[in-house]
Amino acid sequence: MKKLYIFALALAASIGFTACSDQLNIEKLGNLGDEKDFYKTDKDADEAITSCYTDLGTMYEPVKCIDDLLSDDIWCGGGQRNDNAQREDLGSYTFGSTNELVQTMFENLYTMIYDANLVLERFEAFDTPMKKRAQAEAYFFRGFAHFYLGAYFGTAPVVDHLIPKGEYGKENSTREQLYAQAVKDLKAAVESGALTRKANVTAQQVRISQQAAEAMLGKAYLFAGDTQNAATYLNKVVNSGLYRLNEGAYENLLHKVNDYDPEHVISWNAVTDFNNLTWNLYYLYRGFRGEFYNWGTTNADLNNTGYGFFNPTKDLYNAFVAEEGKEGYRLNQTIKTEEQLKDYGITLIPGKTLHGHEGYWNWKQRMLNSDYIVYGGFAVVNYNWMRYAEVLMLAAEANFKSGNTAEALKDLNAVRKRAKLPDKASITLDDIKTEKRLELWGEGCRWMDLVRWGDAATRLANKGKTMPGFNTGKVITEYSNANGGFVTGKNEVLPIPDQEKKLNGNIKQNPKY
Repeated sequence: MKKLYIFALALAASIGFTACSDQLNIEKLGNLGDEKDFYKTDKDADEAITSCYTDLGTMYEPVKCIDDLLSDDIWCGGGQRNDNAQREDLGSYTFGSTNELVQTMFENLYTMIYDANLVLERFEAFDTPMKKRAQAEAYFFRGFAHFYLGAYFGTAPVVDHLIPKGEYGKENSTREQLYAQAVKDLKAAVESGALTRKANVTAQQVRISQQAAEAMLGKAYLFAGDTQNAATYLNKVVNSGLYRLNEGAYENLLHKVNDYDPEHVISWNAVTDFNNLTWNLYYLYRGFRGEFYNWGTTNADLNNTGYGFFNPTKDLYNAFVAEEGKEGYRLNQTIKTEEQLKDYGITLIPGKTLHGHEGYWNWKQRMLNSDYIVYGGFAVVNYNWMRYAEVLMLAAEANFKSGNTAEALKDLNAVRKRAKLPDKASITLDDIKTEKRLELWGEGCRWMDLVRWGDAATRLANKGKTMPGFNTGKVITEYSNANGGFVTGKNEVLPIPDQEKKLNGNIKQNPKY
């Protein structure tokens, strides 16, 4: 991670020299206005809701990072032990209420709620199409944030209005209340009639669409246990004909070449513009760590300046092989073995040991030069919060649990067809669980699914009790950690961040933290 710090230091130094040369002689250029002068016009509405879209990008990496690290599919990795202790603690279940990533996600979600509430309450009337659209999008974002608070924190407070001074000390809510608020807000967005609608399957969608809100509402209903309503809304999206699975190489699914692809349902849209650079570490953390490799590849687009985190587990690889075979199309476009890397001219330097590694490499989210405008952190990829494959898997589960096995089988087989797998003639819940694991690996869905399915305690009991390392064909145990592993009655939720507890004396900590 030294490259990041050196870059930041250089940037800070350049800013400092500029400030000194100007001798801080800054002329005041007019009145910037007061809040009472804002929240009036269409322009104000567009600018106000833009804050929520900004939040969608800001919290992408923390949210996806936490879910992946808590899952049974990923080792934390990095350069060595404690390269990033906050992430490593999440991956081993040794984290507590002071974990910085957990605090960041908590703050990001409530920032989105605050920004949405500003839109919903500050305008005196939603009397134009632009204002009505902003109102509907604000409902979407408030529901979206409450969904994730329910899935991850379980007892975080519901906040459905701007909090006045006397209400700062909000008490805990329940997971059921958080999901109910998510459903209420997402339903308001869906029923508003004001959201953008896709014109056709290939139309480039930038804003939250009607179908995106329906898909998120279906997901919220499913997590809340209402499978019938979940199936209703998810089937609407499937039957709309406005989305389809990507038809190109699976290995490029999450890269810039597929921005605005018809598979994208909810995305945060990056801009290839030097004047609008957005710092994001998502691919940097997942890319190859160059100093560990002899880099002889002729692929000019493949980048080796990553941090080497988020490595596939052997258990995941074995799950792929069990379903697809070693030559499986989706497997080999998702994960690479040491022998496969050698075919690209990439070999591990003798004597080097990869930390948090069992000899399997993340290919699906490899770093590509074409994904960046400058340096590794300024990505121009449209980050996917939900793609159509997830909608199909959610619909398969909702339909199966509500008794419509024929529709569930159709949804499942659509995903299998793109993976070049034969159709299944019948379907079980385990079929759905397996297919979803393989299809959405590394996309921040697995842990929340394990928790709601009741599978987390079994699947994650030993996660982090040992840390593997990989050294040229051999897996070793780098160290053991007796305190690692999922604890029943504790790790079904994340802790309320310590900073929040200090600020809010009425909020109670989740059990055993």
